[in-house]
Amino acid sequence: MSSAPLMVGLFLMASLSGCFGEGNLPMPADEEIEEKFESYSVVAPVDTGINVYHDRFRLNETYPDWLIEGLGVTMTCELTQEGTWQERYEADKADCWDLITQEDIVYFPGTRIIGTSKDASTNIPILDDPNDGHGTAVTGAVLDANPDAVIFFVEGFSDEAVRAAANQPLVDIITTSFGPIGSVPVPGIEDATKVAVVEENKIHTGASDNTPSPAIQDSTAGPPWSIGVSGYAEEGDDQKETMSGSYPDVAADWTQNLPNHD
Repeated sequence: MSSAPLMVGLFLMASLSGCFGEGNLPMPADEEIEEKFESYSVVAPVDTGINVYHDRFRLNETYPDWLIEGLGVTMTCELTQEGTWQERYEADKADCWDLITQEDIVYFPGTRIIGTSKDASTNIPILDDPNDGHGTAVTGAVLDANPDAVIFFVEGFSDEAVRAAANQPLVDIITTSFGPIGSVPVPGIEDATKVAVVEENKIHTGASDNTPSPAIQDSTAGPPWSIGVSGYAEEGDDQKETMSGSYPDVAADWTQNLPNHD
């Protein structure tokens, strides 16, 4: 699936800034909120992983305790901020990356990211593969659309990964960009996204396939409870396609400058 089309529809994110998903958590009293913590929405990209070391995700403040607790954080990783990606990863390996399990929800202070992994085959939980960068790019697009978003990142390509976001009361939007190649009409994550939208009151945006295949038959972009997003690149652009998906709900810009793994 295309990373750019899934960019959640810029107007959708911008319009939800300052909103929370429905849930049973009480709103904190005014005096409990740190003075300068701004309004935001919570967006959950479900993808390959994310490079939490990337400068694009840095934040010069710390999330308040009520937000960290509300998102179920089980551990905190203080990241090394100097050196190459490999040097920083090695410096943090013993105290962070080697300790994370699939049950953990991890906060990375100094960044916008709270993350979890539901990918049993991953080499490093949450962290994007240096040879990939897809989840990093997707999250960059989310922040282009809504610079104040809190990122609840889920690594994985499964119903379980979608449910990990859906079960979070504070998550507002779930965005996915994976599914069957060519939008072949086979079962995918539609059961999990239906629960997320219909039962848990989330917004789900799903990317169309990287072909002109009809989005309506795609298990990610096609269900009526999901917002199917295609991508369009102008003539002369260096993308491999000029159109991603057909008959989508929204056509998004496919020419963004997004962060790669590095």
